[in-house]
Amino acid sequence: NYLEDDVKFTKQEWIELLQWAFENDGLLFHAQNILDVENNSVYMNEYYTRLKDKEGTVYSPGDFWSIVSSMGWLGKLEKQTIQKIFETKKASNLETKAVINLTSDFISNKRRVDWLIMQLNKMFKNSNTTFYFECVNADILSNLSSYEYFTKQIATTKHKFAIESFTFDSDNLDYLKVLKPEYIKISKSYLVG
Repeated sequence: NYLEDDVKFTKQEWIELLQWAFENDGLLFHAQNILDVENNSVYMNEYYTRLKDKEGTVYSPGDFWSIVSSMGWLGKLEKQTIQKIFETKKASNLETKAVINLTSDFISNKRRVDWLIMQLNKMFKNSNTTFYFECVNADILSNLSSYEYFTKQIATTKHKFAIESFTFDSDNLDYLKVLKPEYIKISKSYLVG
């Protein structure tokens, strides 16, 4: 839920801001706590992306995501953000569970997936940190072969695959047996009303 005021830029202004951010460390991440409801303790942290301009103003993905998508920059944005999360996590020496959301754009690119696996093995092989990579159910259903490749690669590590926004849109749930998600987050549509 984005509670911030709408930010109005032209498409070209967004493009220029994003280009600047890619080149000048303008991509940020924040984390929100996911709580264990039984004892109200922090169970894991979920990371999300923010964009910062030259003046330090921070923008939410709802403001710029459509421009990133239309320019074909989703994978680039995800890769830079993941690299920053990994470096910060490694430097902190805090060994915890952490959630990173991945788009189908990232998953469908085998080179990016292979890069991710290589980074996980290089930076977190001997760490108790576990990353959970959440993917949207609708994206999975529309590109199953890419997600099969991704889950096979993740299974070679100690890190996990999970599904978010899960719906019963498919009559055949056998894909869950193939992908073997660690957990499923059911769609909010089932929890309202």
